[in-house]
Amino acid sequence: MRNLFLFLAIIPVLGAFGQKPDSELRPENRDEIESMKVAYITQKVNLTTEEAQKFWPVYNEWSAEKEAHRKAGRKFRKQFKDGDGSFTAAELDNLMANHFAHEREAVAIEERYYNAFKKVISTEKLAAFYEAEREFKRFLLGKLRDRKNGEQEGNRNRR
Repeated sequence: MRNLFLFLAIIPVLGAFGQKPDSELRPENRDEIESMKVAYITQKVNLTTEEAQKFWPVYNEWSAEKEAHRKAGRKFRKQFKDGDGSFTAAELDNLMANHFAHEREAVAIEERYYNAFKKVISTEKLAAFYEAEREFKRFLLGKLRDRKNGEQEGNRNRR
């Protein structure tokens, strides 16, 4: 869910990077944000060239697997949301069992990649990576908030 919000947050952030405010999230814009993220994390974690060459392929696999897992979760939520509210107790039990299995799978993915990351960078750098990734998300969300506040200010001035 966080990453869905992050993805939605990226679209308006592009305006903060000199794009037209109503620009679409084109592949080159995604690439720009991804490049910024790579540079930010590499610098914050202080990855050597050798570490970066090993780290980023694992990161890309992790990111792709997490995204696929999120998409599967959206299907679950859509199934529940699209119901007319007249689920039987057995159907609700089944939906919740699927939800819990999905959450266990998310934890398994995180644990598997935590161990994969530890094979290519130290535990200290791995901890720095997780913090740098959170910081980068906060940075993007801050840009979104700044842009939103600027738009609200502009709307007030137009009245």
